[in-house]
Order: sequence, then C-alpha cells, then structure tokens
Amino acid sequence: MLGIALMCTGEWGWEFWGTVVFLVLCLIALLVAGFTKIENQGEFVIIVDNLRKTQIPKISIVKVSYEKGVGSYLTLVNGVFVKLPVTGRNDQGVVNSVRSWLKQP
Repeated sequence: MLGIALMCTGEWGWEFWGTVVFLVLCLIALLVAGFTKIENQGEFVIIVDNLRKTQIPKISIVKVSYEKGVGSYLTLVNGVFVKLPVTGRNDQGVVNSVRSWLKQP
C-alpha cells in the first residue's frame, strides 16, 4: 500500500502520510487485541484490557452476567460492575467459562 501511494503522487503528499498513520493505527490495534485476555488463576481472575492488568480475587465476585447490548460483566461484593473485555469468543461462552470456574472449590 505504501508503494502505491508513492507511485500515485510521486511525492510525499497527504496520501503517503495518511497511509503511514493508518498502518501505525492498525499495528496498535493488533497489539491491543493480541494482549486482551481473561485468565483464571486459582483464587484470582486476571483481566488484561487496553494494556491494563486488573487482578480480582475469586471471593470478591458475586456473579457473572451477560446482557444483550451490554456484554459480559462481573458483579463484585461491593456492588461494582467490572466489564469483561471482548476476547474474540462470544460473550455467553465467556460467562459460562467464568461461572464454571467460580463453582470450582
């Protein structure tokens, strides 16, 4: 794509810089999507979203829910809702996985 923009104008115009900016934004989006995860580790759930890591203890989770249009989220003991990130799986599958993890002794 970069070569096409240069060949069309013959100079480093707005098409070239627009393409460069677009490519950089695409790379950033791929990196963020690649690092987004929900990880169940024994007594904690680790949520990585937008390159931020959140660790929530299992005992502080009251329930995990899914609503159409809202997505999946955790309800904590103190009444705070924590939205689960989109990981490429459907939200109901994520909720079912977290629910089964919560039921394990």
